Amino acid sequence: MEKSIRIETPVTDEEIRKLKAGDNVLITGVIYTARDAAHKRLIELIDRGEKLPIDPKGQIIYYVGPAPAKPGYAVGPAGPTTSYRMDPYTPPLLELGLKGMIGKGLRSKEVISAMKEHGAVYFAAVGGAAALIFVVCDSKGIVSRDRTDLNESKQELADISNKQGLSGDISCALKDGDIFIGVSGPGTVTKDMIKTMAKDAIIFALANPVPEIYPDEAKQAGAKVVGTGRSDFPNQINNVLAFPGIFRGALEVRASDINEEMKLAASYAIASLITPEELSPEYCIPGAFDKRVAAHVACEVAKAAMKSQVAKIKIDAEELKKSMMKQ
Repeated sequence: MEKSIRIETPVTDEEIRKLKAGDNVLITGVIYTARDAAHKRLIELIDRGEKLPIDPKGQIIYYVGPAPAKPGYAVGPAGPTTSYRMDPYTPPLLELGLKGMIGKGLRSKEVISAMKEHGAVYFAAVGGAAALIFVVCDSKGIVSRDRTDLNESKQELADISNKQGLSGDISCALKDGDIFIGVSGPGTVTKDMIKTMAKDAIIFALANPVPEIYPDEAKQAGAKVVGTGRSDFPNQINNVLAFPGIFRGALEVRASDINEEMKLAASYAIASLITPEELSPEYCIPGAFDKRVAAHVACEVAKAAMKSQVAKIKIDAEELKKSMMKQ
């Protein structure tokens, strides 16, 4: 394995200049975390000439939003968010001495130019802890490297999942788990299995028309949030929430690709339609007939396509959203 370079915050100009594309870097010291809302507030303070809560000089910001921690843990699951969301706010922070950013995805030309001008670096992260610990099951049990019956696709899954080295059936995979996403068949999951999961587990039982476990059974066993593919239960998970808006946004800008940035933008657009006040175990995703969904998704997908430079033409994405909302 390539030897890692160690740096400690606050970092110096000399340390930054020594780094090259492709270097593995281990960072110690204080690392600040902030996403777009926090960045927006920082820029508002700068515009008003007020003192910032932190001194950006020599510091590194990790674009992450950790989930609530379990009892006894310092932090909940945490992974990098898509960096382009911070692009409008980054150049002023670089001007004040910010030296590093950790995230994923492409950066805008304006951010790249500002990084060059002020001697900063973008540390690209490939995923969060969840990418290392998720477990995949098929009809024969946990997909693991020690199985000899895996096709090529499942071998690839085995390489990137189940880092704990688990084996056995689905009940072994669910033990102490926080989330179950099922796309299998009816009755695959039992109440006893749910009882072995972590407290307030999230269950997306998406087999249709009969889910892996019915919502009432899952909740009786201790699940906090349950979604299915059916319209007669709360939290219907339906691809109609995604594909009309994704395709409309992509077609409007003549996108040459539907990339990860666009998919993530669609996800955030869907999630943004439920306010913190509205969010509840019975309402964690908009309904399939919510007319706002396609318009918001199309708008954000178009923006992401333009940001990630796969759009062949530029449009006013907000006007697209307004137009769709009137239809």
